Amino acid sequence: MADIVLTTANGTERRWPEPDELTYGELRMMKTLAGVEPAGLPDALKAADAATIMVLAIIAAGRAGETLTMDELDALPFGAITLAVGDDENRPTEQAADAPDALPAATPDNGGNQS
Repeated sequence: MADIVLTTANGTERRWPEPDELTYGELRMMKTLAGVEPAGLPDALKAADAATIMVLAIIAAGRAGETLTMDELDALPFGAITLAVGDDENRPTEQAADAPDALPAATPDNGGNQS
């Protein structure tokens, strides 16, 4: 799971879980504040649309009982709000952990290409 990370002007980091799904009200907020329809959300995120990223931070903070506003976020430099992937997603699966570190070299003796 990813977190939305906000680095404030004084360098303090605030972190909230990224919403897995958005409610109708949150989607309405996304359209009102960022001008992004639900179908356009993946493209807006891929393009790093600033308003979309800001609204996701507002939604995530709101779910945690905190209040953020567009005005507060407007003063921050671009890149102050990021998505950070949690350690669970970077941890190898048991199958990957049991696999050998490297495959043996392909040779004619073990059926590899002779060229």
